[in-house]
Amino acid sequence: AYNILSNIIHRHDLILVPMTSSKQPLQALLIEDNPVDAKLITKMLQSLEKPPVHITHLNSLRDSLEFLETKSPDIVLLDLNLRDSRGIKTFSRVRAKKNDLPIIVLSGIADDALAIQAVHEGAQDYLIKDQLEHRLLIRSIHYAMERSKFLNQLRAMSITDDLTGLHNRRGFFILAQHQFKISQRTNRISPVLFIDLDDMKKINDTYGHQVGDQAIVDAAEILKSTFRNSDIISRVGGDEFAVLMVDGNQLTEEVIQKRLAKQSELLDMTKSRKYSLSFSIGVVQPRPKVQQALDDLLAQADLRMYEKKMLKKKKSPNPS
Repeated sequence: AYNILSNIIHRHDLILVPMTSSKQPLQALLIEDNPVDAKLITKMLQSLEKPPVHITHLNSLRDSLEFLETKSPDIVLLDLNLRDSRGIKTFSRVRAKKNDLPIIVLSGIADDALAIQAVHEGAQDYLIKDQLEHRLLIRSIHYAMERSKFLNQLRAMSITDDLTGLHNRRGFFILAQHQFKISQRTNRISPVLFIDLDDMKKINDTYGHQVGDQAIVDAAEILKSTFRNSDIISRVGGDEFAVLMVDGNQLTEEVIQKRLAKQSELLDMTKSRKYSLSFSIGVVQPRPKVQQALDDLLAQADLRMYEKKMLKKKKSPNPS
């Protein structure tokens, strides 16, 4: 895993460096049920001066998971064998609670297979307690945090649309699928929307692609102003957007269309341009207590959007 990461870093001409000094304390969570080991590791951590370390020590998996419900430490030092959990499942439970946290596994066992498995599942390092010393631990913490930061940036890049900053199509299905399953379990209504920017070809042909790109950026701003922060908004094609509304409460297409139109008018007032932005939308309301696939709902919303767009063009005095 480290070799793969190193290859990625070299391809991108990036170098991992230790953390720079900071006035803010480093928040470390130590999960260790052996009081002797906990005292030794705490003493090592306290020797770090730049930045200073604030240590939270917990001795059970249960307490640690409860702590992570509301807290996000900078680094986690985890003993795999606790009084209420043993082995790799200890790591898996902590990782599942906060999958973006850098975790260093501490073990009393020199087990290469276990070390490889831990790293494969996302651990930043695997240290043997009997071999642990101050400089090794501090260096491991520095590099673990830098590697984790780099990997989180890569993940964000892989699901983000470069032009608008919205989620891309891959990001939509990763994030929306998770939220959609939650909505199904809790019997909440999460409408799926497919939204198309009208007259995009006309804007490109008349004013050029640079203006067309700006129109897409403006469209993204309108969508962000129209929907809530909890809703999942994505650019899934050139001028096509998808939205999963979290707990949409049976909103109608007409209501959503009016909100989009209002936000478009507000943005038009601040822009000096020769065109206005409008949208065609298709909305699908999932049926409560009925198992439905997200991609099927998005396809239905796409079809409804297309029907609306065709109807709009028929009514237009100068259809494009």
